[in-house]
Amino acid sequence: MEECECLCSVYKSEKWNEIKQKYVGKIVIPFSVYGDVFEVNNPLGSHSGVNKEHALYCCIVGLPPEYSSLLENIFLFQLYKSSYKKMINMSKLYNPVMQQICDLQENGIDITVKGQAYKVYLCLFNFSGDNLELHNVLGFHESFNSRHPCRLCYMRKEECQTATKENVKKMRSTEKHNDDVASKQNGVKQKSIFEKLPGFNIFQNVSFDQMHDLLEGICRYEIATILYHLIFIEKQFAYTQLKQRMENFDYHSKMKKNVTPIIKLEHIKNQMLVMSASEMNFLLNNLSLFVGDLVPNNSKAWNLYVSLHKLVSLVMMLSLQIKLIT
Repeated sequence: MEECECLCSVYKSEKWNEIKQKYVGKIVIPFSVYGDVFEVNNPLGSHSGVNKEHALYCCIVGLPPEYSSLLENIFLFQLYKSSYKKMINMSKLYNPVMQQICDLQENGIDITVKGQAYKVYLCLFNFSGDNLELHNVLGFHESFNSRHPCRLCYMRKEECQTATKENVKKMRSTEKHNDDVASKQNGVKQKSIFEKLPGFNIFQNVSFDQMHDLLEGICRYEIATILYHLIFIEKQFAYTQLKQRMENFDYHSKMKKNVTPIIKLEHIKNQMLVMSASEMNFLLNNLSLFVGDLVPNNSKAWNLYVSLHKLVSLVMMLSLQIKLIT
């Protein structure tokens, strides 16, 4: 049987091969930095935003999911008040982080295992976060209503709303980006501070965040719209049927932790569901069990759900055959 090339780890990526060439004969471990903002007060209260904090975390890349998600394997890198971004220059604000990353990459750390001393180097593999965070640290405009809201291509806002395929001719590149930095055009406001790091490229060392982009982004609107069409436009079933089936569904004991709450009728009418990423993932995977038998195969709304489910499943796969994406 012909062996099929499969992507199941960062250690099989072209980027990792590039990193290895810089550390020949040395022990090097890739790590990732993730940035996000959180609110320590009631986000709906009168003092919301006053004590909003910005945190950078780091973790070892390539660990199995059951280990990478443990708090003991996620390390706080930096913590500051979100309002500081308006008061302090970005370079000065992130300078301690930049120095630490450079030290880890150039000098490494000394560890001892069973009496044997080792020098281990840690190299920044990628920076991750939601779109607002990435646009902030990468030097792009943080308003997604701008003419060029995408950090990977030059599509205008109107094109992004309808495009279903990548336009190779409109992809950003390092050369074009340097011109954009100089002219401050095409959605670029400044040079990224992380470009000062040796080997860091904003188009190669940055990844998308499936939780924010899909589960807490696209899915919350698309699933609500799909249910709206199935209930009120196509009239395939009533809301009471959906509610009753979700209430009486025989959940497995291992499923109960992230079970989707009963969907409110007002959320369907507003075409925006309110739930956590894990709850949305559960709904996406089990909606066909709730109402799939009530919907005919030729339903346009249901076919959209099937396509969305396939897309999210593809993104969430722990291993991926290269032929699926080429």
